[in-house]
Amino acid sequence: MKTISCTRVSFICPICNATYDIFLRKQPQLMMIHCPSCKKFVSFYNGEFHIFNQITVSKIKSIKNKRDAIAVINDINEQIKFSNRSAITSDDVINLKIALGQSKTFTDVMNVICKK
Repeated sequence: MKTISCTRVSFICPICNATYDIFLRKQPQLMMIHCPSCKKFVSFYNGEFHIFNQITVSKIKSIKNKRDAIAVINDINEQIKFSNRSAITSDDVINLKIALGQSKTFTDVMNVICKK
């Protein structure tokens, strides 16, 4: 009998805290799990948990080739970048109003809006 080596990946659903052990040949970069307990699609991507919306889940389910997979992964990367942005606070809005009020030219306005 041939022995297959496995890696045990312990998964705790961040929504309902249900615990599962998954046995794989190697640690995946992207793992999508449909939690049997809370029925949410949760992903483990680059070491972090994410909850994807139904549109992204549909895109993942419709992958037919490598090009589709690359497009979906790029889309996921953009969603993660967007979700990791810090929230805009009321102080940010006040500071923006002040900076725009002090702007004298179109270039000044563009510098305020486009600053990094």
